[in-house]
Amino acid sequence: MKAMRAPLWWCHTCNVPLREPQCSKCGGRGSEVILTDPGDVRPAFEGDLRFIYEALDYEFSDAGIGNLLGIGSIGVYLNKVPFIDDMKEVIVGGVVVGRLYFDIASMRWRWRLSEASTRILVDYGRISYVVRDGVKPLEIVGQCEVEGEQIPVVDPGGRLVALAVCRKGVYRVQKLFRRELRYPTLSPRPTLKDLAKANEYHIRRLTSVASSKIYSIWEKVRKPLVASYSGGKDSLVSLDICLRAGFEPRLLFNDTGLELPETLRNVEEVSKRYSLVLDYVSSGERFWESLGTFGPPARDYRWCCKVVKLAAIARYYRENYRDGALVIIGQRAYESLSRFRSGYLWRNKWLPSVLNLSPIQQWDQLTEWLYILENKLPYNYLYEEGFDRLGCYLCPAANIAEYCLIEKLHPDLWSRWYSKLTEWQRVVGQPYEWVRYHLWRWLRKDSPGRRRIYSYLGIPEVMEGTPSDRESPLRGSRLGLTVKFTDGSYIVESEGLDLVEPVISQRTTIGLVRTVNKEEGVVVLEGPGKAGAGRVLLSKNKAVVSGKDSEDLAYGIVKLVTRWYKCTACGNCSYWCPNGAITISQGRPLTDQRRCSSCRVCLEVCPLTSVYVDRVERYKLGHLFRPKKRSETRFVLELYRALAARTMSSRKETSTQYELDGLKFFLELI
Repeated sequence: MKAMRAPLWWCHTCNVPLREPQCSKCGGRGSEVILTDPGDVRPAFEGDLRFIYEALDYEFSDAGIGNLLGIGSIGVYLNKVPFIDDMKEVIVGGVVVGRLYFDIASMRWRWRLSEASTRILVDYGRISYVVRDGVKPLEIVGQCEVEGEQIPVVDPGGRLVALAVCRKGVYRVQKLFRRELRYPTLSPRPTLKDLAKANEYHIRRLTSVASSKIYSIWEKVRKPLVASYSGGKDSLVSLDICLRAGFEPRLLFNDTGLELPETLRNVEEVSKRYSLVLDYVSSGERFWESLGTFGPPARDYRWCCKVVKLAAIARYYRENYRDGALVIIGQRAYESLSRFRSGYLWRNKWLPSVLNLSPIQQWDQLTEWLYILENKLPYNYLYEEGFDRLGCYLCPAANIAEYCLIEKLHPDLWSRWYSKLTEWQRVVGQPYEWVRYHLWRWLRKDSPGRRRIYSYLGIPEVMEGTPSDRESPLRGSRLGLTVKFTDGSYIVESEGLDLVEPVISQRTTIGLVRTVNKEEGVVVLEGPGKAGAGRVLLSKNKAVVSGKDSEDLAYGIVKLVTRWYKCTACGNCSYWCPNGAITISQGRPLTDQRRCSSCRVCLEVCPLTSVYVDRVERYKLGHLFRPKKRSETRFVLELYRALAARTMSSRKETSTQYELDGLKFFLELI
């Protein structure tokens, strides 16, 4: 399945971009602008223009080139495209005049010429060129010294035919120019009013559709309305449309403890502007308190979401909306393939009690900004500085360009994170590049993202650790557990840790329902059914697991011991237990074995067992375990059972009936 594509047209009469072929201002038909997918264009702000001028000055030592390209004199628009870090197509006057990209080798913004900008610079004599006839891709056309330097190639007749780039001391042809060149339209100079008028029909149509979605869904479910506000443009537009539709939701802000000060100020400003009740959900210092246990988060190791987001939000909805709610969320299909697939109406499997609605699912960034600027909405100042996305300032999904910008704006916040990264670099024996190029953003050492960075920089991949550990993620603080498979049995051993207390106190969680014998320091535990289903001989520092479910039980023991000694008291297990059998006491999970039904929901929601053990400890144990994928439908059933158990005090229906009604509604939505 392909993600959405937003086509862009340009009205050369009004000199403005269009989201539909016909201009609402002059009635003329625009010409399509060829962009890289998904074409999610946005206006360039003051910070973006600074980056562009910085890049042009570094690349060509000529600040006047920006004026030749029309940058600063008329509207400039950016289209983010795939790259090793951050790259944006720069559109001026209906033409892509170049690509602005962040070079991680020099840690600065640079400029890559397009066909249009190359032609302009050649015509105005602002750049030297070479003359060649019949060049081919990757052909060497000269010697060079500055890595990344660009030089146009023209044929003997003076026609621009290619662009060559300096790579390892030689100019190689990187791009052939085959299409007829179009120069950017530099006049007339449009105003914001002209831009809004030209796209008036498009904005009105999408606004009407978004308002209708909110009203029609609310009519069906009749649940309290909550607007989830993050401090970003998407949630701001969604909130404003909800208010214009005649609703007055409560405003919910999840403060992860990793938000930038400008975002916190914007949340306060928006709540006052609209006179809405603001509910804060805060995780305080929980991320920093858990960092020593998990290590830095990564794109393939997002323990932080469960620790600072899931637990706090789940607790909020449990305490305030036991019968469910309709939540307005600023989500757009252009952001990612997963968000495109979710549609405008969905339920989060971790929060099935609430129904999420994204009224701007089909909106692109240009439409959003036209709506924001036309209606003078109080948007976050960070967009003016050049941010594309807002959220946790140390999110592993961010680009290095964003980290550099955060370091410049808030050196105190970045210094705290940088000191933690350097500590972990020493602890796990990583090279200098691990921090310098933010390789901590990937857990696995063989991750494609990490390999692409090494390839881009032209340096050999650094393989840390011992030969047997090269493919293993080095993250988190080890417990010292070892697992061996001998004579058909799994043997779990510890280095100085008592296994008896954590396993005995949580045994029913993994299905060890019977204590058969206790003698001479050995406890014999068995699972349900026949004796061969699973049997554990448990002593102080050793557990011998046999039977047909031995692999599952041994892996379960590793998880029980891990969460017993490393519990971060996030509360997920306690909240989601269908039978209310788990409580957190003195930083450890206590299980009421008379009420536990061995559903393992607690192991699914615990960041230690479902993220840390599955992603880190499993590899350290030598790939002995193969985690089984659970049925999504069965898991949703168990979550609804947990929800039903938590809402019986406010409902007359039986737990079973409520569970089935909820599941039916969930399946209808997906």
